[in-house]
Amino acid sequence: MCFIDADEFLVSTNGSNLKDVLSGFYALEDAGALALNWRNFGSSGHKFKDEGLVIERFTYASKQDHDFNRHIKTILKPSMVERMHVHECILKSGRYYSGNLQPTVFENGSPCEPKTSKVLYDEIRVNHYVVKSRHEHVMKKEHKGSGAGSAERKRVRLTLRRTI
Repeated sequence: MCFIDADEFLVSTNGSNLKDVLSGFYALEDAGALALNWRNFGSSGHKFKDEGLVIERFTYASKQDHDFNRHIKTILKPSMVERMHVHECILKSGRYYSGNLQPTVFENGSPCEPKTSKVLYDEIRVNHYVVKSRHEHVMKKEHKGSGAGSAERKRVRLTLRRTI
């Protein structure tokens, strides 16, 4: 089971089929969840909505080591999960693994703070098209809101403008 938003896409980073990449995770008996880091994409200089796929229109992304990219999204084995939060889960058995199928190292040593200590794009990641064009951002994100609070959304938008 995977918890991602409509503006997020699972991407194989080594050219492999996603099914092949994920089969290694499912084969690990003690793997309860897979922590996938974000790669945040900005407006790529677009001011207005244009025709075409999001993955083709927006190609400029933050640097891999940017702090926002340490956030995770989760793929999990439901039978091993006690509770799901927005980005992470509390496991009743097993542990978190990263896309490279090594145990995940979290920022504070716990998946309760859903940020990894290091951004890993080995094998698989989540491409997050967080801003899109300025017009799309203002028309949808600003008015609709998001899981983040208003002040947090503005801070993220300003930081992404400076780094992307």
